[in-house]
Amino acid sequence: MLCMNFKQLSFLFLFLFIVYAAFSQEKDSIRQIDIEKITVKAFRVNSDFSDVPHQVEVLGSHDVKQIPSESVTDLLKKTSSVDVIQYPTMKSQIGMRGFSPSAHSGSYTVMLVNGLPAGTGNPSTLEMENVEQVEVMKGPFSSFFGSGAMAGVVNIVTPRSKGEIEGSAGLEYGSFQTGKLKADVGGSISPEWNFDFTASYGEQGKDYKTGSDNLLELENQEKQILGNDTRDERFKNTTYQKFNSRLRVGYELNENWQIHSYTSVFLADDVFSNGTFWGVYGNAQKDISRISQSLHFEGDFKNHKVKIAPYFSNQNQKYYNEISDSNFVDTKKNFKEYGFIAQDAMEFGAHKLIVGVDNQSRRYNAQRWEDKDTQVAPYNPDYLNMTTGLFVQARMSFFDEKLVATAGGRFDHVYLKLFDTNHMDHETGTEQHYNLNPKVGFQYSLLEGLKFHSSYGTAFMAPDAFQKAGSYSYTSSYGTSTYKGNPELKPEHSATIDGGVGYKNRDIGISSDFTYFYSRHTDMIIYDRSNDGYTTFKNANKARMKGVEVQFAYDIGAFSNYDYSLKLYANLTHLMEAKVKENDTYSKMKYVRRNKGNFGVEFRNFDGVSLRANGRFIGTRRENNWLSWYDLRSGLENSDVLEHPQFLVFDCSGSYTFADHFKVGLKVQNVFDELYTEKDGYFMPGRMFTGSVTYKF
Repeated sequence: MLCMNFKQLSFLFLFLFIVYAAFSQEKDSIRQIDIEKITVKAFRVNSDFSDVPHQVEVLGSHDVKQIPSESVTDLLKKTSSVDVIQYPTMKSQIGMRGFSPSAHSGSYTVMLVNGLPAGTGNPSTLEMENVEQVEVMKGPFSSFFGSGAMAGVVNIVTPRSKGEIEGSAGLEYGSFQTGKLKADVGGSISPEWNFDFTASYGEQGKDYKTGSDNLLELENQEKQILGNDTRDERFKNTTYQKFNSRLRVGYELNENWQIHSYTSVFLADDVFSNGTFWGVYGNAQKDISRISQSLHFEGDFKNHKVKIAPYFSNQNQKYYNEISDSNFVDTKKNFKEYGFIAQDAMEFGAHKLIVGVDNQSRRYNAQRWEDKDTQVAPYNPDYLNMTTGLFVQARMSFFDEKLVATAGGRFDHVYLKLFDTNHMDHETGTEQHYNLNPKVGFQYSLLEGLKFHSSYGTAFMAPDAFQKAGSYSYTSSYGTSTYKGNPELKPEHSATIDGGVGYKNRDIGISSDFTYFYSRHTDMIIYDRSNDGYTTFKNANKARMKGVEVQFAYDIGAFSNYDYSLKLYANLTHLMEAKVKENDTYSKMKYVRRNKGNFGVEFRNFDGVSLRANGRFIGTRRENNWLSWYDLRSGLENSDVLEHPQFLVFDCSGSYTFADHFKVGLKVQNVFDELYTEKDGYFMPGRMFTGSVTYKF
């Protein structure tokens, strides 16, 4: 139950203010809101959102701007009912539909930027400055994107500006000495040349404070989990500074052919870590740098839409042994991701066929030092994962567009190689395997606005090279560890079926969807420590997940023909079952929440007013009690697994544009100062205020 009346009254006051603002606006202000056709671009060709028979959410630029978010992780957890593991140190993972964000070698969710691999497995380093839209596709998509797309796909779309050059420059400043300078500009230089450029610099100069309260009543054990000494306290070593920029240059060869060059840079220095709030696993520092480049060659001729896009990214991370003037770099990690896609989208009347080939190579290497001058073996050898895939996707339309059906599949060849690694006792090797993944779906419009949809697909997660090939050893403070690859190791596999009904009627302002899903996850890769003298890997565990996804939005502005928009919205993901089979016994899955939801009210018009109050419900989750090894939380020492509490977190934002060029804004994150975590011991910031000023030109 809610615990303080003034909080309820404050939120009610804000809601009434939004309603008052809505009905006090002049008419004819935003009749065009949401009239534009929404397109999904993740499939590398524009697809009409209403004709995609899969679970897809499209977050527009107004969502990106209104929801307080520093990265795609923040945006998705506040809008899309996803599972999140998040640390204060620019590190996070995302999961969907019961697929844990804590995968063995990353996430079961594929991250894309403009339809190509993002160059990182860490969505906390994917910035939201000047983003056109974010597409969230839930379910298996290995039939198009290959390895890893078991839970879903997230695609970040950046602008392609043409016409008159326009842009903006802004300043933000707020709690904990958090500030940001940002600018963007784009448009046409000539009839042939156009561009977009975005740059931002942000920092947090002061350690943030944790929350001081909980809106939901906590049981005694839940209070013990949060701890008695964590409320309204400084979380030491949570400062950072970062820089982000993107440049797109486009050239129109003629009316049918164009080239776009993309370059992005992300830099984060002096990202401090205290480990947990209590300093366990902590007192460290890291620097992150990443540069990504791609070239998109696109053209139309007759009924063909051709795209060829090579890409390359290089990410470096330096880890320091401690936070001090005498520290040293104890680990360097390098991750390169490169490849190409080539596809042809052919149209045959109302039907479309996409055929293509792509290649994705991921090269890892690392170095480690035990002191400033002594290099030792890293924890993993250098290795390469390379996947080459052939894919076919068909979209068919029948009965005057009432029935839309999709069918496709992808055949992948996965090549794995272990390289020579300095200072490491190892045996190199190569392995390979093949995968075929189909996906089918349909959508039928029974009545105007009423649609039934269903899909079935499979997906896979390829093992890393060191899990399948060769062997290696390293020495640490815990002794010598030896690992051997298992040539018989198979990829992890999943199969998912979903189905539901959606209804959308703009005339009365309603948009809704109800979807049921069921997934089976097999051949899960785990450590095998049954052999004397070494550890290997094996396919042993399996899991099953089923649940429902509910979305609803109601825009009161429909009654006035959208003279304004006053939208009430909510979404919920409820896991009816999420169990994993370990050692022939099924148990509740860890690191996933049974319930996740977002809800709120949004008002906007074209007279410059934009307001939003957004709530997030975080359900209970199970985690291993790693902190039981330390004398920190009395009464939990003998608990191997903890059931973490549920939370309610609210954000509010508002902005006003005046004189056509100036915009002032205020965002309040964690309005009611909730004490909550996305990972045990790593508390998120308490209440934060951020003010902004932007000049548009």
